[in-house]
Amino acid sequence: MPDNDSWVSRKRKTVLRWGVSTWYMWCKFEGDEGAFARKYGLGNESGDYAIHGGGVPIRVTGVEGVVACVVVSGLKQWEDHGVIVEVIRDLYY
Repeated sequence: MPDNDSWVSRKRKTVLRWGVSTWYMWCKFEGDEGAFARKYGLGNESGDYAIHGGGVPIRVTGVEGVVACVVVSGLKQWEDHGVIVEVIRDLYY
């Protein structure tokens, strides 16, 4: 789906700018994208970011900041997030 490219880009930008998962941001703002945009003074840039689940930062012990970002789009947002969590959990353990 063409829209998935846009969702991936927007989720990625959110993760890289704030260093947290998009699901975290969704929960923090209770899904209120307007409140999210106002809090960070995004103005016309608000459409560049997404707070729907499916973007997760990757960090490495001993390395400062986010080193990578995993993004999934195409399912329900909690499922997008869940897929990433499952894969990371399976790889880690």
